[in-house]
Amino acid sequence: MKNIFAIIFYIFHFNVNAQTTFNDELGFLFHLMDNRLIDDAQLYGNKLLLNEKFNASQRDTINYFMAKMLMSNDVDSLAIPYLNNVSLNSKFYYYSRFNEVRVYLKQRNVNAAFARISLIDSSTSDVINQLLLFEKAGMYLYKNQLSKFDSLSLMFKNVEPTLTDEQKNMVQYAKVSRGIKQKSPVIAGLLSAFLPGLGKVYVGNNGQAIASFLSVGVIGGIAIENYMKQGLWHPQTIVFGLITSVFYIGNIWGSALSVQVVRNERRNENKNNILVSLRVPLHKYFK
Repeated sequence: MKNIFAIIFYIFHFNVNAQTTFNDELGFLFHLMDNRLIDDAQLYGNKLLLNEKFNASQRDTINYFMAKMLMSNDVDSLAIPYLNNVSLNSKFYYYSRFNEVRVYLKQRNVNAAFARISLIDSSTSDVINQLLLFEKAGMYLYKNQLSKFDSLSLMFKNVEPTLTDEQKNMVQYAKVSRGIKQKSPVIAGLLSAFLPGLGKVYVGNNGQAIASFLSVGVIGGIAIENYMKQGLWHPQTIVFGLITSVFYIGNIWGSALSVQVVRNERRNENKNNILVSLRVPLHKYFK
């Protein structure tokens, strides 16, 4: 009986000492972090992670705070290994996994972000599960996989105001994506052939449309005036006729080309909006 009590006392005493040692080590790590001694804190944290006295939960805690320190000092890329090493059983699991995703999104590495979000386990929390769904749907939309976005967006639920607002924004960005794909360079060119500048109106460049109409109209008017007064083969008629032809053909070509230019501009703007929308709830819940 005495031996049993001795063993119990030893185990209790060992656990208390181990916990005290861990708290002391963690306290010193916090001291380095609070004084913004980032390099020293990273070296010391790495040393603690190699200490076999600490259990998995304690190493998870070290990894969590190391990652948080690095992210708060805008060295997100260095935080990824620490975030990745936080285990499934840790209370910091979702913080770590979602912040990995946030770092990759900040780097515009959507493929890596999608790979990480796909590995995150579901939760008993509706907010977490809806956040997982939202992030996957948004990344499909970013990659212009509209059918996959549509199937996931049907499962959006109103669970929390910030997330609900971003879900609505994402649905709007999907509409923008569909609108971008509908513009045709051929139609823009044909419209400008029919009436200079009309193709630019179709694209949405009203200012350029007016400029095209006036430039072709004015030079064409001068060419017609010379033709009426001095005949078809007069040098001025020929010169202004050639200039009018150049402006007219350039107007058609420019209208067709502007479809792709505007499409790229709107697509890039829409992609930027999608990335911001993906990061907003992550920043709110896991900052």
